[in-house]
Order: sequence, then structure tokens, then C-alpha cells
Amino acid sequence: MSFKKLSRMLITSLSALSLTCSSASAADYALGTFFSSNDDLNMQVYRSDDMIHMEHIFSSTDVAGRDFSCRYHDGVFYICLVEPAESGNSFKILRSSDFKNWTTESFNVVERDEKYNALWAPDLFIDEDGSAYVYFALQNGVDKKSHERTFDICVSRASDIKKLDFGQAEAVRLADYDNVIDAHVCKLNGHYYMIVKNEAQLTNNDNKSPALFRSDDPINDYVEVKDWALNAVRGCEGFSVMSDKDHVYIYADNYSGKYDAAPTSHYTVWITDDIERGPFRAEYVESERPMRHGSVILINDPKADEVISALAPAQPVEEKSVEEPIEEPTVDDQTVDNPIELRTITFDRDDYGAAKGRELVIDKFAPAPDVIYRVPKKTRVTVKKLLNAYGVKRMEFVLEPGASLDLGNIFRRDNDGKSNKKYIVERDTGSWNVVAK
Repeated sequence: MSFKKLSRMLITSLSALSLTCSSASAADYALGTFFSSNDDLNMQVYRSDDMIHMEHIFSSTDVAGRDFSCRYHDGVFYICLVEPAESGNSFKILRSSDFKNWTTESFNVVERDEKYNALWAPDLFIDEDGSAYVYFALQNGVDKKSHERTFDICVSRASDIKKLDFGQAEAVRLADYDNVIDAHVCKLNGHYYMIVKNEAQLTNNDNKSPALFRSDDPINDYVEVKDWALNAVRGCEGFSVMSDKDHVYIYADNYSGKYDAAPTSHYTVWITDDIERGPFRAEYVESERPMRHGSVILINDPKADEVISALAPAQPVEEKSVEEPIEEPTVDDQTVDNPIELRTITFDRDDYGAAKGRELVIDKFAPAPDVIYRVPKKTRVTVKKLLNAYGVKRMEFVLEPGASLDLGNIFRRDNDGKSNKKYIVERDTGSWNVVAK
């Protein structure tokens, strides 16, 4: 094992330990439900005692599909999903008290053109009074190329989750957004929050980035939270929000590739105290198996814990003993001091917005943890707005000969020499400053 990886594991374990100790109870933990790949749609069940490291505990051959949305209410587990092999105009809800024996019902809640697989990524939300809502994306347009599809968010409501009386779906209106998918709804501090993924065309610099909306009603009057830091993160989908009394955890399936605004990990969690304003600390979710679009919920009920514990024994988080006191990390901290990845800022239109000649203009840029950014020779990069979506405290840029960098009016640096120049920018109380060359 490399020294960097060992350091990462030690620091992450200490961070996880501090979060675990601050939870309402040592028995509280996260339960995740995912599928592995397009070739393996069986539901895979995970447990995490620190909300970051996912331990696989169970494979279900009785529950199969995509985009598992798991909820627990009044002694019963519910799974909402859609099966891609079906016609697409229905979602299924499965329920079980032991997580092994399931009853299944299908719900046809939309009228559609038979040509299209119309219903995508259903998300189940159960309110405190037992009323239930399934949010999903309704496809419009031809089903030939992904960029030709458009989607509307719709919702089907049941007066009581126990009755499963889901009715005809209605549209959810989101101002200024006319093509979104993967709606996820949670309730925090009395407000309903919806995260969606923007499915705008590739020419839009916000392509496939999340947006956050708030409402006092689960269906109507959603208003966008403007300048949400995570809206700079692209290539992510399938968001799932979980909270305990101390923190909010935002999970997402990460297809970042070479995007500027996200690490290359396949699954990511952002930890914060305030879902609207942050700051956010990004962590790579660690698992021995691939985790595709699913959901994460908090288990803090003794009856639910008894059911999950019976699936497979869970191993406690290993505590690391240290001789010297270590300052507990906060949501502002970057967890690794030494960057682990060198990433070149490119002119790929899938990654960025306007490019003319050797000049590249990026509307929004969110530096990722543990990344050194390289500006190629004779290239000018201008960032209009720098966003701290990941809560990083340090950025490092390498300018090749003839390259220049203008970061959100923070500083302008040129390199006319023959060798590379390095610039380090650090964040202090919300401001970015050049601290070294």
C-alpha cells in the first residue's frame, strides 16, 4: 500500500470517527441500496458506520432494477424502482418488514406515447404524516440520441404509504428549468428540498449539473437556491440526501471523467451543516464493489437495526490510536495535503463553455480536492466565477511556457519563460489568496 493511500485512510478514519462520536447514538448508521452495473441489476445493500466507508452486507436476488429509492417508515422498508425492460409507464413499490420477503405493486400514473420509455429514476419520499410522493422524470421527444431527449419532473401522491393509493401524476414546475431529471426530495428544518440534474445541451456550460430548490409544500412553489455551491459540480447524478442531528450528507453517482469540477471517484459524499450555504467537504465513498444510482438512509430505530443486523454482521470502524493530540477536521478542511492527480485544463466542449483560438473562458469553476491543474503551452484560461463546491482550502496550478491564468478576478499570472511556473492559492475565511509561487 502506498504512503499516500495509507495517509488518506488514516485521516479519513479520524474524520469519520469524529463524525460518528458526534451522532445522536453510536448505533446510528447509514444504509445504502444500489445496483452494480447494467449487467447486474440485483439490489446490493451496504452499511456504513461513518457515513463514508460502505461495507457490502447483502445481495438480493428478489429485488432487481435500477435507481433504487429506499425508505423506512413505521416498521416497514419500502423500495421504489423502475425496470428498464418494461414499457416505462409504471414504477414499482416493494415493501418488507424483514428486508428479505417483499410484496410488489406497480403503478401506472402517466399517459404517454408508446414509442418512448417515458418514466425515469423514480424517487420515493414519505412525509411525517405518512403521506407519500414518487417523483420521476417524464421523457419527451425522440429516443435516438441522449442529447435529443427532454424531461419534465412529475409526482404521484398517496394519502397514506400503507394504503399505496398513488394517483395520476402531475407536473412539478421549476422556474427557468425545462429539462431536468433525477429529482430527489428530502425534508430539513421544516422545508422541502429538491435536487435535480440539469439535462441542458452540451453547449451550456452548466451541462448536467445539479440545482437545489426549496419549498414549504412537497409539490408546489419550489424556488431555486441561487448560487448553490454544488451547482458547479458536473457529471454527477442520482443524488440522495441523508441527515442526522449534526450533519447533512449529500451522496451522488459520479461520472466526472475529466470534468474540472469533480474528482474521478465513482461515488462521492459531501458533508455539511447547511445544505443551502455550506461549506461542503467532499469525501470519496469507499467500497469494494461499484455503486450505481441508489439511495442512502439513516438507521436510528431499534426495530430497523434488528432487521439490518440480521442480514450480515457489521464490522465496527477501526479506531486509530495516536500519541499526539490531533485537531478534529471541520467541514472546511481539505483532508489530504498532497495532491494525488494532475489534470490538464482542455478545450473539450463537453467540459467547458466558450473557447476561441487558444483562449478558454470558463463561467464557473470548482476546484476539486487533491488535484494539480495544468494550463497548456500558449493557452490563456479565464475563470469568471470561482466556486468552492468541495470545501477545498488549497489550489495548485502549473503554467507551461506562454500560458496565462485569470482566476475569478483574484489574480492574473502569465508565464513567458521556458520552464513551468507553479502557483498556489489558499482559502482563508472565505477569500482566495496567492500565498506562494
